[in-house]
Amino acid sequence: MGEGELRFPAGFTARSQDEHVTIWYSVPSLYRMVAERGVLDSRDLRDLRLLMYGGEPFPVGALSALMELLPGVE
Repeated sequence: MGEGELRFPAGFTARSQDEHVTIWYSVPSLYRMVAERGVLDSRDLRDLRLLMYGGEPFPVGALSALMELLPGVE
């Protein structure tokens, strides 16, 4: 993904939808922005099957909230 998609949650999720991404690997802060800004509501991410993170701690509450938005994703 290009730098533009990584700067904005809407761009990141739109590109992920368009490219039929199956695995996301990123830092928790990006996932938190995606969840908090509500951009997942308008995306078709049915191909996404695995979410991975590293580089910083992921607060349990934030991770739980994200996983509720992505049912079926491990």
